[in-house]
Amino acid sequence: MKIILENLNKDFNEVKAVNNLNIEIKDGELVSLLGPSGCGKSTTLFLIAGLHKPTSGNIYFDDELMNNIEPEDRGIGMVFQNYALYPHMSVLKNIMFPLKMQKINKKESEKLAIEMAELTKIEDLLDRKPSQLSGGQQQRVAIARALVKKPKLLLLDEPLSNLDARLRIEMREEIKRIQKEVKITTVFVTHDQEEAMSISDKILLMKDGIYQQYDTPKNMYTNPKNKFVAEFLGNPPINFIEGRFNKDTKVIRLGNTGLTIDGKDEEIDKEILSIGIRPEDLIITDKEKANFEITIKSLQTMGKEIYVMGDIGENKDIVLVTSWDHNLVVGEKVPIHIRKFHVF
Repeated sequence: MKIILENLNKDFNEVKAVNNLNIEIKDGELVSLLGPSGCGKSTTLFLIAGLHKPTSGNIYFDDELMNNIEPEDRGIGMVFQNYALYPHMSVLKNIMFPLKMQKINKKESEKLAIEMAELTKIEDLLDRKPSQLSGGQQQRVAIARALVKKPKLLLLDEPLSNLDARLRIEMREEIKRIQKEVKITTVFVTHDQEEAMSISDKILLMKDGIYQQYDTPKNMYTNPKNKFVAEFLGNPPINFIEGRFNKDTKVIRLGNTGLTIDGKDEEIDKEILSIGIRPEDLIITDKEKANFEITIKSLQTMGKEIYVMGDIGENKDIVLVTSWDHNLVVGEKVPIHIRKFHVF
C-alpha cells in the first residue's frame, strides 16, 4: 500500500505537533520517522493509524482519502512500545485474538496464527503465557499478532526501546527480515539514529513538528540538507568550526586558528559559515599531505577504533576516528588531512 501525507497538520492547543508535512511512502518500503523527543514522529504515526484526526491536510492510502476512516477500518497492524499482550492468554491465543474479533472460525484462525508464529520464529512458544517469555519473545508475539490479519500497512511505535542493546540489534534485523518476507509497507518510529540508519529504506527526520529531510540513510548522512540533520546523524557527532569565506580567493578560514581550506568547489553566497567535518573524514596522514596539525588531548578506546580529541588552536577541539594502526600518545602533534567537509 502507498501512503501519501499531503499538507498534514496537527495542533494540540497552541502547539503545532505536525507542521505542513508532505511525503509519499512507496508500496513495500520501510520508512523510519526519526527525531528527538517531542519532534512529532509518534503524532505522525498516530495520524496515519487514525488514532488522531488531522487539524488540516489529507492522508491517502493508495489514493483513497482516509481522514474520516476509523482505525479498525484502515487495514493496519500496529505494535506499541509496551507490546500490550493479554497476560491470561497463551501466545497462540494472543496471536489469534484479532481474528476472533473478525469472527473468523477457530480452525482457520489457528492455522493463520501458526503461520505467523513460524514467520516470527516463536512456533515453540505457543502454549506459554507472556510472563514466561523474554522481552524479545514478547516483541515477536506482538509482531505476529499485528500481521495475522494480513494488514496492508504495519506501524511500529518505538518497538525496541524496552530491550537491551544486543537484543535490539538482533530484533531490528528480524523486523527487516519479516518486513521484506511479507513485503508490507512499514512505518517505524524511533529516536535512535543508528536503528533508523540500519533498518530503513528511507528516513523522515523531524524537528519541532517540521520536516527536515526525507531521504535514504546514505544520502541523509553524506549530503545533509542542514546543520540539524548533520548534527543528529553520526556517532561520534560531526565537528563544527566557524568559517569565513573570502569570495575573491575562494578560501575558507577556520575560526581564529590561522587554518584555511579551499572553497572553490562549494556554492557559497555568505561570508560567515559553519563548517561541518565528520570524525571519519579527518585522516591522520604525512606532513606534506596535511591540511593542519592537531595536538592530542585525549584518547578513547572503542573496540575496533579509537576516538581522538585534538586541539587545533584557539582552544578549539575536534574529534576524529582512527584505527589501531597508529601508536598515538596524548600531547603529541599529528598531521591531519580533511577528506570531506560540509558547508552550512
